[in-house]
Amino acid sequence: MKSKKMIVYRIMIVGALLILQVAWLMLSLLTFSNISPVVNMIFRITSIIALFVVINSRQNPAYKLAWAVPILIFPLLGGMMFVFFGTRQPSKKLREKLNESWEKLEPLTASTPGFLEEVWEESETVYGQVRYLNDYANAPLWKNTLTKYFKSGEENFPYIVEELKDVVRRKFPHKVGVVDTLLAKMNYEYVYTPDTLDEMLFEIRDVKDYPVLYTAILEDVDILVTGDSDFEDVDVEKPEILTPAEFVERYC
Repeated sequence: MKSKKMIVYRIMIVGALLILQVAWLMLSLLTFSNISPVVNMIFRITSIIALFVVINSRQNPAYKLAWAVPILIFPLLGGMMFVFFGTRQPSKKLREKLNESWEKLEPLTASTPGFLEEVWEESETVYGQVRYLNDYANAPLWKNTLTKYFKSGEENFPYIVEELKDVVRRKFPHKVGVVDTLLAKMNYEYVYTPDTLDEMLFEIRDVKDYPVLYTAILEDVDILVTGDSDFEDVDVEKPEILTPAEFVERYC
């Protein structure tokens, strides 16, 4: 807990220093622009150019909105803020790593050949939307894919078991019998997460994991076995949170 408090304390200090630095920069620019009408006009022209650059960039819409709004609200300083903070590029080493990762992922982002043309023939409106997703969001369009819908967890469970067995067969073929034995001996019951949660019951790093532990507490689970490191620092009396290795060492 001490290390966690220290990290929060350092983040607060760094955040305060950054706010002071930005405030000082904005105040300096504002004071300078009020002294000289020419500088004032340069700042406004810079904001207009920055707004066009943001709108026409191939960035995520959320990124565009995050810059367009302050530029419009602060036409005098918004453009300069974009010049100082919005045009920074990652370091060369980071760019190389990102490019290397993208080269591996790019073959997986190819749409089904000819599918865009088929969408165009069906609807020009839909074509514009899917073309945007394909070109700017790296969301490839695939045809003839299948999606299985399950009405309940009980209906889904046999498919989960088959997927588990398939993974074990591919990665640990000598352990297939162990999985069958485990499933035959394992007693289980379904529990359900309520629609509304008490968000102040405990703290956890990844908010997506909150419903998992919340449900375990609600259903009076004794032990929660997980390899997710986000559960390590959670302070709850019950359930006992253990990694698979800790569970085997303690109870097997």
